[in-house]
Amino acid sequence: IEEKFRKEISTLTVGDTLQEEDILVTVKNTNGFHPSLFISQKAFETLSKHLINKLMPVSLECADLVALELTSLFKKIDVELLSPFPELHKDIQQTIGQLISDRLEPTKKFINQFFEVESGFINTKHPDFIINATESITNPQDREERPKDPSLSKREQTEILLIKQMLGHYFDLVKKNICDYIPKIVLTLLVSKTIDSCEHTLIINLYQPEKIDRLL
Repeated sequence: IEEKFRKEISTLTVGDTLQEEDILVTVKNTNGFHPSLFISQKAFETLSKHLINKLMPVSLECADLVALELTSLFKKIDVELLSPFPELHKDIQQTIGQLISDRLEPTKKFINQFFEVESGFINTKHPDFIINATESITNPQDREERPKDPSLSKREQTEILLIKQMLGHYFDLVKKNICDYIPKIVLTLLVSKTIDSCEHTLIINLYQPEKIDRLL
């Protein structure tokens, strides 16, 4: 699941989620009647937030898939000793299933908060971004990458090309963070918390006087 998640995140590009028209409209909306001499900081931040939020569904899905896998693994645990007690076996499975579900909710909430923080502050002063952005400015890529729309002025074509390159550099940083932190969040808040509290939860839910006769 983690490998699939990393691959899915890593292969996403700016072009997969943003069209040139989207970039141009955002730039015009943020610049208003006063074109910027350089790419608009506000436009860059708006477009960066859009890109970041596009990665959230994949991250939430990762948590869902891990929860399903965790449930499946618990069901495969050897319960031969419990075969004479079908009701006990059933209650154990239900308790564990509910425990996983209870842990999934705060895990996904934390993932949402992570994206809120990630998109809440676009760190254009990150040293890796500065290095790559400077390279794009001083050594622009091949002109073949310029937008082909004939209705665009040369200035607009240059601005779109540059902002796409800048977005690509920042998107790479964000994807790296997400590939690192989301698995950690899921492993810590969902998997580890479930395993750590499993025994205690089973004791609390099953060792009740009113249940003994039915379970055994």
